[in-house]
Amino acid sequence: MNFCSQIFPIHAAQRICALLLAALAGSACAAPASATAQSSLAAFFADALHCRTGFPDGRDEALAQRLRTHGVTVVDRAPGELLDLLYIFATPLDIDGTRVSSIAVRGGSGSIVAARATGSLQALAKRTQARPMARNRWNLEGFGELPAQYTRAMPMRPGLDETPPRLVMGHEAGDTPDALRWGCRSYDD
Repeated sequence: MNFCSQIFPIHAAQRICALLLAALAGSACAAPASATAQSSLAAFFADALHCRTGFPDGRDEALAQRLRTHGVTVVDRAPGELLDLLYIFATPLDIDGTRVSSIAVRGGSGSIVAARATGSLQALAKRTQARPMARNRWNLEGFGELPAQYTRAMPMRPGLDETPPRLVMGHEAGDTPDALRWGCRSYDD
């Protein structure tokens, strides 16, 4: 018997306990609306984008299947090779004032969890206390996935980082004015 079934009858607990929240963040209760599943999904990816947790590894079939049940398309763009995953959301996620349509996770000499989103780059930079980056470092800091026009060093995650990860964000030339890329860049050394 879990926390939800202690509060609600079993048949209601099955509707009310959000599978994603229970599977990804431990046992918890949620409201029956699908909006709750969306907010749980957003919280899961927000932690990775804000450098609070490691990257979501969709190469784990159990995780990929749970994500698929919530409308997330999981694509391994380089099976058996370096980490190169793409998560595409059927309904954009609201994360930190931006509407996230997809998230790429790439790895090599480090990793980046990068959202493709719409919103205000300047407002996001202000909310996250990110600072402007020198133009000659935009592509280096963005791991080739995004132009890192703003960045902020984040606290090291025990067991994950050897150096502080960085929150990175930017706007790609040629995109609409409200299009932006942002996420977490970590380094192996």
